[in-house]
Amino acid sequence: MASVEELAAAVRTALDKLPPAGLEQAATLTDEARQALLQVGSEQPQLQQAVGGLGETAENIGVLRQLVERTAGLLTGYLDKLGVSAPPSENSSTAGSSTPRADNRPAVAPAKPDGQKLSREHAEALQADMPLPVVSNTGVKTHGRWVDEHGQAHEITSGRDEDAAEAARLLQEHGIPPRGDLAATADVEQKLAARMVREGRKHLDVSLNNRPCRVHTAVTRWCRLSCPRATR
Repeated sequence: MASVEELAAAVRTALDKLPPAGLEQAATLTDEARQALLQVGSEQPQLQQAVGGLGETAENIGVLRQLVERTAGLLTGYLDKLGVSAPPSENSSTAGSSTPRADNRPAVAPAKPDGQKLSREHAEALQADMPLPVVSNTGVKTHGRWVDEHGQAHEITSGRDEDAAEAARLLQEHGIPPRGDLAATADVEQKLAARMVREGRKHLDVSLNNRPCRVHTAVTRWCRLSCPRATR
C-alpha cells in the first residue's frame, strides 16, 4: 500500500498536469475568432457554419474547463484530508524564507474586507458624478467608482498604470502572455480585478460610465483568471 507521502506526491503531480489556464485561453481565442466572423456580417452558408462551429467549440471547452476545475478541487480536498497542502505555484516564495522576491514585488498584505454592495440608487448617484457615457470607438477613457467596506467611493479609470501592469503580470502567471489590447489589462474591469487580488478582497461593486466590453468577451474570462476563487 502506498504511503501518505507517495499518495500526496501522486496527487500533486496530477494537479500540476491539469490545464485550467490553457483551457481558458483556448476558449477565449475561439470566442474571439467567432466574434471576428460575426463582425463580417456575411450570410454565406460556410461562414455561418463556421460561426456555429466556433460557438459550439467554445461551449465545449467551457464544459471541459469546469470539469477540470472540479477535479482540481476534489484533489485539493483530498490533500487536505491527508494533512498536506496543495502544490505551491511556481511564483510563490518558500514559506519562512527571508529571500527577497525575484521580481521585487511587495509582500501580500492581509486581506481587506469586502466592499459594500451598491443599490441601484447608489449606483445611479455615482454615475451622475462621472463623465458622460462613453461612445464606442472614440478613444475616450472609461470612468468608474468602486465602493469599499466603509461605503466610500473610489475612482478608477481605464488606461495603462500600476494596476494594468499588475493585471498583465497575473495573466503571465497563469501562462497567458498579454497580446496587446486583446488582453484588456488596461480596462477598468481587469484593473479592478488586479486590485482585488492584491488586497485579498472577494467582492467589490463598481459603477461604470461605459458598457463592459462586448466585442472582446475575453474581458470577463481574464477577470475570472486573475481574481481569487469565488470572486464576483
